[in-house]
Amino acid sequence: MWPTISSTTGEPSMFTFILIVLLLVGLSGLIVKYAAQRYVEQAGEYQRQYFHLDWREYAAALVLMCVVITPITYKIGDSLSVAEQLRYQEFYNGVETTALENVTTCTKGQSSRSSASSGRSNCNYSYDCGNYTYYTQESRQVYAGTDSDGNAQYRTEYYEESHQADIYCPYLTKEYRYEILDSLPGGSHTLPQVYGATEPVAWGDRDVPGDIPLGPPEEWVKSKERLDIGDPRPVTRMYTYDNFILATQEDAYLPFSADIDQYREEGILPDHTENILDDPTYGPLDSLANKLSFVGMEPPGGEERWQEALNGLNAALGMTLRGDVHMAIIDESKVTSQVKYVNALKAYWLGPDFGRKAVAKNSIIMAVGVRGDTVQWAEAITGMPYGNEVMLEALSARFAGKDVPLTPEAVIGNPRLRMVGVGDDAEPKLTLAEDPGIIEEIILDDYPFARASMKCEDKEDGEACIGFADLVSKLEPSTSAKLAMGSIVIFISLIFWALAVIFDWFGWLTRPREQQARHQQRLQDRRDYRYQPNGW
Repeated sequence: MWPTISSTTGEPSMFTFILIVLLLVGLSGLIVKYAAQRYVEQAGEYQRQYFHLDWREYAAALVLMCVVITPITYKIGDSLSVAEQLRYQEFYNGVETTALENVTTCTKGQSSRSSASSGRSNCNYSYDCGNYTYYTQESRQVYAGTDSDGNAQYRTEYYEESHQADIYCPYLTKEYRYEILDSLPGGSHTLPQVYGATEPVAWGDRDVPGDIPLGPPEEWVKSKERLDIGDPRPVTRMYTYDNFILATQEDAYLPFSADIDQYREEGILPDHTENILDDPTYGPLDSLANKLSFVGMEPPGGEERWQEALNGLNAALGMTLRGDVHMAIIDESKVTSQVKYVNALKAYWLGPDFGRKAVAKNSIIMAVGVRGDTVQWAEAITGMPYGNEVMLEALSARFAGKDVPLTPEAVIGNPRLRMVGVGDDAEPKLTLAEDPGIIEEIILDDYPFARASMKCEDKEDGEACIGFADLVSKLEPSTSAKLAMGSIVIFISLIFWALAVIFDWFGWLTRPREQQARHQQRLQDRRDYRYQPNGW
């Protein structure tokens, strides 16, 4: 029942905190006990007879606080605090699945005898085209004379009161709302505005105002065009997951690099995702992120092509194997050791600078060294301490000394997903490029990435069972959580002590044979005392 006793953080352990809290609980009971004695000395007969807490009652209440209330409070608090410490953020990757057009046929508002809102049109864009009268029932008190004792009497009269409300007519015969669905959790997104048709038809004799947007929005049109040809747009967003290694900061599983400070001074350690510490997503429905950085060089052909290629790869990887690639493409002259550089990237991206947004367990971390317009080497590592070794070796070997052209098609590839089904029932069908890129071919086909499981309890396809659940036992609540739990326990104990005094909860310890009769007499005395002139 009790939480862990040891502490590896240098702070007082949970056990120490609990002992301190129990001492304070006992002290609060003593304060209530002696305060009650002082109070009854100046109170009435009822309080002097019943408001007390003798030593046996005090001991029983203290035992109950120590073995039931305090442990339960700390157990709940411990679970909540540890669960909070485990939560980190990772990118899920997928694709848009459906572009929906929702049409509303517009109608004029109606008059009603009893409603103030029926005059509204069912469409967003409307104008005042009339009014009507509706009625509400009101009541008032009317003087009805006096009773036999001369007291004034009143009766309630009901009457109808009339009100005026407007009737609204729509400008358009039809209005449109546009929605895009994607494969990620909660992936239903309604675009904020209401639109008219590209060639609108007025409902009445009024012209359509110029400020009504006409035709579907551009982002919806592009999404539908790509879906119609079977080339859905990639999407990525951040969600929470549990990372036992980062939560416990277990040195045996965390990467270390002595080169981080030097590389940071040289400006060659980019963030794992652009703008990660603020808001990394952008674009349509905030569904894209730049996970590729160019270090010490300009991206050939422009950065947009490269980011689009990596987003496409991650969409395919995320939908099929739940992975996520983060890359740094660097001028090879900037580093002397590719292994040291990729290790420094991982240690930095998993370090304290990124907090809860440290690179996630589903990540493939890649460093690519280039000279001129060719790739000279590549080195990869994952966000976990081990796993996917064959895939990582293949990524290094396929680039080494091959002078791979520095193009997104050759390096990253161009895999495509065709969605079969609609909405939540949609499933991806993966197709590799006719001439696949090296990364695409290795991690999706030759040596598929296997997402690691922290618990080895997730029965999800494609997860490799590594298992770090034992690390959770090393977690303790934060100091602030311990103090909060202690404050709650002490607050509960004060209420408990006071109620024990007032309601004589432990009277059976003092006179167990007489407790039932004593209880009945107590109730009678309370009723008698309440109605005395100086009573309650």
